[in-house]
Order: sequence, then structure tokens, then C-alpha cells
Amino acid sequence: NSELVGNLCRNPGEEDHADHVWCFTTDPNVRWDFCDVQCTCNEYCISPVHDDYKGCVSTTVSGRTCQRWDSLFPHSHSYRNSNLDGNFCRSTGDGYPAWCYTTDPDKRWEYCDITCDGSGTPPPQRNAVISSGGGAIHAEGGSRVTLSAVVVEDCEAILSGGGISLHASSLWVEGKVHLRNCAARRGGCISAVDGSTVDLHDQVWIQGGAALEVGGAVHLSASGLTASLDVAFRASSAPDGGCINAAEASTVVLTDGVEMERCHAGSTGGAVHLSEESRLEAYRNVSFRDNIAQSYGGAVFVGAVSSATLADGVQVLRCVSLHGAGVSLESPLSTLEASRGVEFRGNWATGNGGAIDIGQGCTAELRDGVDLIANSAGEMSVRVELLLHII
Repeated sequence: NSELVGNLCRNPGEEDHADHVWCFTTDPNVRWDFCDVQCTCNEYCISPVHDDYKGCVSTTVSGRTCQRWDSLFPHSHSYRNSNLDGNFCRSTGDGYPAWCYTTDPDKRWEYCDITCDGSGTPPPQRNAVISSGGGAIHAEGGSRVTLSAVVVEDCEAILSGGGISLHASSLWVEGKVHLRNCAARRGGCISAVDGSTVDLHDQVWIQGGAALEVGGAVHLSASGLTASLDVAFRASSAPDGGCINAAEASTVVLTDGVEMERCHAGSTGGAVHLSEESRLEAYRNVSFRDNIAQSYGGAVFVGAVSSATLADGVQVLRCVSLHGAGVSLESPLSTLEASRGVEFRGNWATGNGGAIDIGQGCTAELRDGVDLIANSAGEMSVRVELLLHII
């Protein structure tokens, strides 16, 4: 009653010969034998947290051999029927890198040493666009796209917008829409350029986006994004702007309970990266939680001539980076304004600025009940040529 078909060589995962494909033979004197199958591995991936890795690395960072996912020995687990391949290292979601259970009875699991840099040949994928952008949808020239009760999942584009790519167009998304596990060079799930607009409202969930360069979930260039009412960005990753990258005078407006959590930047802006005169406005109970940047701005990085405004109950919680675990102002003329019940709590910088790191020539203004509670850093962040007002 198994799902094995025909007389093809297969590995049903039985412990006696779990490491090879085999079959019963037509020779009365030989009951079964292994098959000579040469498997070609494709190590291509672009996600910093390995969401799209389908290669054949099967050893951990310490050199231990991985346990097969369909085996419960030596370690019992709940992934046996999860369609994970062989004993290969895999990411099981939630923003964590590839890992595996080990065959060492004394070591239950470990991460694997995998580099996702876009090298190699991308495998053919459902909804894949090789030439440009928009793994699922591409719109240009004043077009308007409306999505409601739609799932966009497992899409990829080589250049921009793994899920959706906009050029001088508009996107309206509302009501139980999921964008999941999309990848591209810029804007893992959505790319909007040349005056495009993106509006996300009421039960929109963007998760598991990955970008090789910028904007794990969304990339904006000379464009705008507005999100409100139960919109969540989760577990996306990129070198800059784990969730959102805004460049070339783009605008990001987040209101009414938008959540940005567990996003990761390999360099700057765990949740949001701003550059080139771009602007972030976050109001009314927006939350940035558990975001990470390896260098600057665990939650928000504010680059050259850019600004961030936080007000009305915005929370920045448990974010981590080298400098500026909450907000990092690192380029001349960067500004931050925070007011009316904004809270920075439990953020940690291994270098400077547990809550806020303010670089030369930058301005930060905190007023009207801003709370900075239980943040920590390797040293106090007080630099020359800064203007800091606390009212």
C-alpha cells in the first residue's frame, strides 16, 4: 500500500538500507540490490537564512554527519513526514539557517556551514521569471493590481520582485493575503520602482522573503508603501533591509498595529533600511520585535539625508545589532523624531547604542513620554558633532 510506483529504484527509508536507493529484482536468486544512481546537486541559493537551499551538504559546522530526516535514530523528532530530503541540511522556517539532527547520540542538532551568494545556476521553479522581475506578477506603465484572499508563494525572480514587480504602477492588497517564501536579487516578495505605490491593509501577511542585495520582503525605489490594520512582516532577510529597503526618496508609512518581527539583515537595517532621502513614518502601535542587523540598525537604519518618525505607542523591542540595536543614524543629515509613548525596551548592541546610535552630523529628538528601558550596549554611544534633544 505504499506510494512507490512501477519498477523504479526508490528509497522507502527503511533502516536496513536507508542510505541508498534499491529495488527488488527479477532474478529469483537475488531478492534485492542497490541501484547505481548518480545524483547531481545544485547548491544555488540566495537567502541569507537558507530558505531556498536545496543542495546536498550533509555535515554540520563541526563535521558531524547529519541524521536522515525520515529516521528517528539516534534522535527522535517530528519532521519524519515533512518531505525534507535525505540527510541534507535544510532550513525549517522561522528565519533560522539550515541545520540538521546529527548521527552523534551526544549531539542532538547543529547548524550547517552553507554560503548563499547566488552563485551557480538557479533551478527551474514554478512561477519563475528568468529575464527580469515579477516571479508571479509584473505590472508596468500605469497598471493597477488588486489582490484579495490570494496566496503568492514559492516564487522567484532573478532581478527584482520575487512575487510581484511594479514599474510606475500601483498595488492594492487587502483581506487575507499571504506572500510567502519569495526570493529575488532586490525585493524578495515585492519590488516597486519609478513612482509605484504599494498599499497593504487588513490581514496581509508577508513572511520568509529573501533578497540577495536589498529588501528581503519589499524593495522601494522612488516609490511609496503604506501598511495598516493587521499587516505583518515576518522572518525575511537581506544584506540591507531585512524587511524593507527604501531608496531614492521613497516613503514608508506604517500605522495601526503593523508588526515587523524576526527579520534579519546581514549588514544594516534589520527591519527597515532607508537611504537617499527616503522617509519612514510609524504611528499608532506599530511594533518592531526581535529583528537583527549584523552591523547597524537592528530595527531601523537611517542613511544619508533620510528620516524616521516614530509616534503614538510605537514599540522597538529586543532588537540586536553591533551599533544602534533600535535605530542607527549613521550618515550625515540623518534624523530621528520619537514622541508620544514610543518605547525602546530590551534592545542590545554589542558595540554602541543599545537603543539608539547617533553618528556625526545626525539629529535625534525624543519628547513627550519616550521610554528607553532595559537596553544595553558594550559602551555608551556619545559621539562628536551630534545634536540630541530630550524634551
